Amino acid sequence: MGKMGTTTGVPVPAAIARDYEVMERLADERSASTLWRAVQRSSGQAVVLKQVKLSGLSRNLRDCLDCELRFLASVRHPNIIRLIDSIQVEGSIFLIMEFCPGGDLATFIKHTGHLDEDTTIKFMKQLGAGLEVMHIHHIIHRDLKPENILLSAPSSDAVLKIADFDLARVIHPGEYANMVCGTPFYMAPEVMKFQKYDNKVDLWSVGAVFFELLNGFPPFCGKNNVQLLRNIEETNTLPFSQQILSSIRVDSLDLCTRLLRKNPSVSSTTCNGFPLMSFITTVSLADPSSRLTGSDLVSQPATWHLLLFPFFVGLATPFHLLIRFTFQFLSSDIFKSTDFSPESKNCREKLFRLGDATMPATDFQGSSVPFASIGRSILSIRRDQVHGVDGHHHDSPAGGASHDLELEVFQKHVSDLFHDLSSGGGADDLLSLSWVRKLLDSFLICQEEFRVILFSCSKGQQQQAHLARPPLDRFLSDFFDRAVKALDLCNAVRDGVDQLRLWRQHLEIALAALDGGQPLGEGQVRRAQKALADLYILMLDEKETPSSGGGSILLYHRNRSFGRSVKEPPPQRGGGGSVASAAHFRYLTWSVSRSWSAARQLQGIGNNLYAPRGNEVSSTGGLAVPVYTMSSVLFFVMWSLVAAVPCQDRGLQTHPSVPRSFLWAAPMTSMHEKIFEESKKKERKNTSGLLKEIYQMEKCSRHLTEFLDTVELPLAEEKEVELKQEVQELAEVCNAMKENLDPLERQVREVFLRIVRSRTEILELLNKSHNPE
Repeated sequence: MGKMGTTTGVPVPAAIARDYEVMERLADERSASTLWRAVQRSSGQAVVLKQVKLSGLSRNLRDCLDCELRFLASVRHPNIIRLIDSIQVEGSIFLIMEFCPGGDLATFIKHTGHLDEDTTIKFMKQLGAGLEVMHIHHIIHRDLKPENILLSAPSSDAVLKIADFDLARVIHPGEYANMVCGTPFYMAPEVMKFQKYDNKVDLWSVGAVFFELLNGFPPFCGKNNVQLLRNIEETNTLPFSQQILSSIRVDSLDLCTRLLRKNPSVSSTTCNGFPLMSFITTVSLADPSSRLTGSDLVSQPATWHLLLFPFFVGLATPFHLLIRFTFQFLSSDIFKSTDFSPESKNCREKLFRLGDATMPATDFQGSSVPFASIGRSILSIRRDQVHGVDGHHHDSPAGGASHDLELEVFQKHVSDLFHDLSSGGGADDLLSLSWVRKLLDSFLICQEEFRVILFSCSKGQQQQAHLARPPLDRFLSDFFDRAVKALDLCNAVRDGVDQLRLWRQHLEIALAALDGGQPLGEGQVRRAQKALADLYILMLDEKETPSSGGGSILLYHRNRSFGRSVKEPPPQRGGGGSVASAAHFRYLTWSVSRSWSAARQLQGIGNNLYAPRGNEVSSTGGLAVPVYTMSSVLFFVMWSLVAAVPCQDRGLQTHPSVPRSFLWAAPMTSMHEKIFEESKKKERKNTSGLLKEIYQMEKCSRHLTEFLDTVELPLAEEKEVELKQEVQELAEVCNAMKENLDPLERQVREVFLRIVRSRTEILELLNKSHNPE
């Protein structure tokens, strides 16, 4: 095992610290990769270190990483981020890449609002040049967006560089991909609809970036991915603002519109695999004076370019050449400064049929890492990216293609999330802190989409009354009864996180005593032994907890508030007072009494949890299915939390059956069985929880205690090596807990508040249906 070094206070492997001085962390703590700004010691060159932990990658993401490494190692192009070196050490791969002082394009847009047309075209030409290189190598990026496009300087004269190939893969002609990945605002509709796709999805993303450069916000928005997809399907014209519409060329608008074609099969049938084939050839290869005007576009049918189809149908043009034709257009005379006539502007306005746009500017965070998830869902929409634009809803909650699409996409999305959760590297990964955080992210996404489905089916009094009619009212009532019990478990899990923090503190005391950089002395050994002994006492089995008359007071009584401070002091042990006097309002505060049982709460959530029958599905317009789905997701998430985190009386014997007909049933059942098998192992069957990090903590502490009990000072050379290994393993566990416990607590708090908020909103909705004004 490699030795850890530090540069500027940042712990990095010695193999990295030897050649690079790490200056600061760049990436968000919840991202799949960790980015550091560093300086190469030998040359003084500024670089970026991208650390990818292999243990946290699914098989698909490992393939993407291999693709990224091979492509970047073989390419040198000014518009592709440059890979300087790659180093594999201590279970991670470090990619050393060039540093771009200009930051990402999202931050640039945030500061400028939107770009003028000349700067936009200049950037798009560079983006096209990079895209051409990618497609020559048969690479699809699958996550092209402003955050993944870097600038050499924070100015309009910057060199643009495509970066973050975390989701890239090789697609040869005639091949298709089907993995749902990317960022929704820039994701082609065929990807969001779980259809197979090819390299044309990158062109959709280019069109979305093109639109955002001109306007300052993405072309399509929605409160969740279901509404976003609906808005894409129902939008016939792009939402350019009136000011932008009157100031840019018709050809820019037409190019953006063609890049954002919703149906790739239509464009490929029409234009030999590329939606702009006839348009680009006509513009770029014909007389420059033949450029189009607004009146040309309006006076001719939208499919005017089909006249040229017989000429192109026999061409076997490589896709990368079609890319080149597209961006030759951006370099042509069409984009020279030209004053358009008022008639052309009027035609433009008629063509796009738009009034003043009301969407606010986007508040991008500028993260350069595309995948939130691995700690965050690939289809989630960042809250600060959502605009206040509602799509059109069908009047009937129980009919219509839009309603059916919502329900179908929700089921597929839940299935995709749980397949992703179950595709880790074995049982240990299944029970790691990173997996638990990923699980909570998935729950929050499902909960939000479920809430939106209910609200989209409740427009008007007739639809609200539909929610209040049996059997749907009973299904909703049962679901929210389960949600109340889940609030209790959230509080208990929050206490378990506090317990883990205390354990980590004892680990840090032991590590400080043993890893002081000086020869080991008797005083250091005693301090480490005491810290490890105290840790062992805190991690005693359930028989030693307060419910049996002994153990730590930490599990005896807690008064926790997610909404306000509760200043009532905890009762002392043996005082005989009842904990019933503590605040009981679950939505704000709750006390863990000595008689409380996580097992009973789980049993209450799992009771009478069965799939709706056929007549119940039809009588509820299909809504009984998402209610049952969310109930099952809620139970599994709470059951997994209780299994993983230290929790009082955590019984895991409740096993509701899930029909295999549901798309998400197989991965959920598989994970349930694996976790239950782990709980039956004797060495991990206690109140300490089944977290991978807890198991490693117990194992390392036990080995280290045995080592210290038998060690003779001064240490022999082989004993020093053994001690360093033990200390290093314990340090890795401690660092993992330090990095994940605070984010985990915030997620548990968010789950708690989201359940409360959703329950309140929907109960108010049901109340209105019972008491219409």
